[in-house]
Amino acid sequence: MSVPARSRIRRRLALSVVVLMAMVAAGACDSFGSRPVVVTNPPAPVAPRPSPTPTSHLAPIEAFVTNAATGTWSYRVAFSGFAAGSADNIPLSGRMDVSASDFSGTMTFDFSKEYRDVGKIKVLVRGVKDKAWQNMRSAGWKAVSGYSAADTSALFKSIKTTADVRFLGTEKLDGSTVHRISIAKAVFLHPRTIPGQLTKEKIRSTTLEVLIDDEGRPVRGKWTLKGQGRVGPSGGQLQEIVFELTLAFSKVGAKLPIKRP
Repeated sequence: MSVPARSRIRRRLALSVVVLMAMVAAGACDSFGSRPVVVTNPPAPVAPRPSPTPTSHLAPIEAFVTNAATGTWSYRVAFSGFAAGSADNIPLSGRMDVSASDFSGTMTFDFSKEYRDVGKIKVLVRGVKDKAWQNMRSAGWKAVSGYSAADTSALFKSIKTTADVRFLGTEKLDGSTVHRISIAKAVFLHPRTIPGQLTKEKIRSTTLEVLIDDEGRPVRGKWTLKGQGRVGPSGGQLQEIVFELTLAFSKVGAKLPIKRP
């Protein structure tokens, strides 16, 4: 082969290499660089839902305490639940009117499930000016011995400042906003109201939770008492006594005159 012929072959070979490299480069560019990049707008930020104001309970509690601390508040309480001893669980229901520290109530103890021959027993209680009376089985009114002002059925008598109230949370009741609070040392019914041979009654502890509305008015509640007493003749056996009641408030602030029997 002549020299010129070899030169022509080299030139063709070099040209082929150049074309091949160009094709590879074009392919590489098409795979990674020349495709259009799809750009999307970032999603619009979602506005957070407003949460209840952490301090929304303060004004209702202050209004509640202000009314309770006057010592003149009045309200009606319908209640139901049970009174229990070590062996018996007695359904109980009734109503109590409270005006300041005075109170007037009617309650019915249903012994029919435990003692069919006893049936239901109605008990009336009245407290006026730190003295109390009780009427059991329509036997007439009798003064309650050993009664003291601390035994009043005025649930909120112990409240003087907001320190006497503990906030437990905000919730819904029948579609309305209410605030749950607890109150220590609240007496509603004393163990001495239980019919039967019960003596040396003593309250060990009480628990009261109340739902108040945005105006500070009590709406619903739950009250429990743990105590003790001797059941039976001649002192009887020492037994635990428990009250557990659900409460429904009405006539808050209304005039509820209460007179001694």
